[in-house]
Amino acid sequence: MEDNDFRLLERAAGGDAQAFDQLVARHAPGLFRLAYSLLGNREDAEDVLQEAFLGAFRGFRKFGKRSAVRTWLGQILVRQVAVWRRGHLPRRTISLETGGGWKWVG
Repeated sequence: MEDNDFRLLERAAGGDAQAFDQLVARHAPGLFRLAYSLLGNREDAEDVLQEAFLGAFRGFRKFGKRSAVRTWLGQILVRQVAVWRRGHLPRRTISLETGGGWKWVG
């Protein structure tokens, strides 16, 4: 299957939308499970998965066959999870109602 993944990736990099669709169909279920295990929320996992495939689409030409396509896609997904988490960190604020004590808002 890996050889086929390489061929699909090369075709997708050359502009073949069907090849990209095949890669998505093949790898989306496993990548979704990974995203869900890292985030614990279905909607967030779906959003991150979509961003990961967008990142893969933009980076086809950078793929150097140093790893399996599945591994490469997984690395992109994990980086997208990190980006998502940075954007959703709880913020520390001062509550005026509790006499100036710290309160976590998230």
